[in-house]
Amino acid sequence: MSEVYIVVGLSGVGKSSVIEYALSKKPEVVRVNFGDAVLDEAMKMNLVKSRDELRLLDAEVQRDLQLRAARRIGNMEGKIVVDTHMTIPGPDGYLPGLPMDVLQELKPKKIIIIWAKPHEVLKRRLLDKTRTRVDEDMDEIGEHMDFDRAASMAIAVHLGIPVKPIENDIVERAGQELAEALD
Repeated sequence: MSEVYIVVGLSGVGKSSVIEYALSKKPEVVRVNFGDAVLDEAMKMNLVKSRDELRLLDAEVQRDLQLRAARRIGNMEGKIVVDTHMTIPGPDGYLPGLPMDVLQELKPKKIIIIWAKPHEVLKRRLLDKTRTRVDEDMDEIGEHMDFDRAASMAIAVHLGIPVKPIENDIVERAGQELAEALD
């Protein structure tokens, strides 16, 4: 039986660094990147060759792949951190990164939001030349974080689980707080 923790944060917040630090203190916890799990399902079905092709699939196919990935994760043993995004900005507004039927498959114990001040997120995005980041200004970053918080709380109310915000001001401090939240 799995014990799933959803860890979310928008691009540039330092979520990966915080998770890596926390899991160095909790070697029994397994990290699963939800996007990678969805990609694995799509590749098993020969639907795509790369992650960039996922968003080109029909919406119903994408939803089926998300459900398949969630079922696989939900059937894993032990403590699992699902690394993902709560909301995804798009041309029509914000989309849920984890629709309710996917969350019902995952059965999370807690949602943990990694956040940072908007100016810090913008600075990190500008300094990171290794990845293509979402193009948002400071106001849009703040709005995106607000949507993440609202979506997380709505899910928490529906599922009856807590939401734990963790500020990533110092990776080691935030990572330690995340490690403690996984108890």
